[in-house]
Amino acid sequence: MANRVIHEALRKVFASTLSEELLNQLADTVRVKEYPAGVLLCKERAIEDTFYILLDGRVDIMKHLEGGLHFIDTLQSTCFGELALILDEPRTADVITAEATRVIEINRSDLDAFAKQSPEIVIAICKIVIKRTLAQLDRSVEELAKHRRKLQTPPKFFVSYARKDQPFVEQLAIDLKRRSIDVWLDLHNIDPGLSWSRQVGRALDMCSAMILVLSPDGLESENVDDEWNYYLDNKKMIVPLLYRECRVPFRLHKLQFIDFTRQSYDTALSHLVSALHVIQQS
Repeated sequence: MANRVIHEALRKVFASTLSEELLNQLADTVRVKEYPAGVLLCKERAIEDTFYILLDGRVDIMKHLEGGLHFIDTLQSTCFGELALILDEPRTADVITAEATRVIEINRSDLDAFAKQSPEIVIAICKIVIKRTLAQLDRSVEELAKHRRKLQTPPKFFVSYARKDQPFVEQLAIDLKRRSIDVWLDLHNIDPGLSWSRQVGRALDMCSAMILVLSPDGLESENVDDEWNYYLDNKKMIVPLLYRECRVPFRLHKLQFIDFTRQSYDTALSHLVSALHVIQQS
């Protein structure tokens, strides 16, 4: 039974690279060790030579940051320490048993001896290193994106439009962002799985001004009507742009328009950007 558990653990790690025959040979050469809770298996910044595969138990990943030891993660039913088999690089974190733990240990001398007969093991270890590195890179990118979102000031301009005007609005939003105009557009900023109306409501309150795309369809839209009336009632700034000829409501008639119907797109866009930059800097 014990050999079967070891074999299954090795298969989980190496099956995509090693044949069943090689897995059996490797199972005969590895060591299995048991440790109580609180044992330091890997020491941060130390150069070590052991790779671990967890059979039972859990280990905590701890890292020294800003003068203290900080908890990073708990690992279970996985492997760690693979870099020690191929590189003389220091450990990137402490690994401490969180409870009674049983592991398979493979050190560099074991690997070297096995690789003389079965060089495929080196490829298998390299695959583990690459997959782990890519996963860490993905996590780092996600954390960086979250951090940037926290640091970013809320977008200043809410874009209100009818769905039939979507192609024009999408192009407009792209062109504005290229010119450092930060806009909130439901097509780009709505998070899936959450209430559309609640997110729109939060965006209306968060943004300090509105870009209102006027067209016959826009004026027939109840959502658009609710949005620009909400801004007028709350005395928030609206920048109307006339995308297609339509009868402008009385409440909007006194506002200065950017007319996209009587001049080229680029000219109207330039006028819009100038107006938005003034608001953005105010």
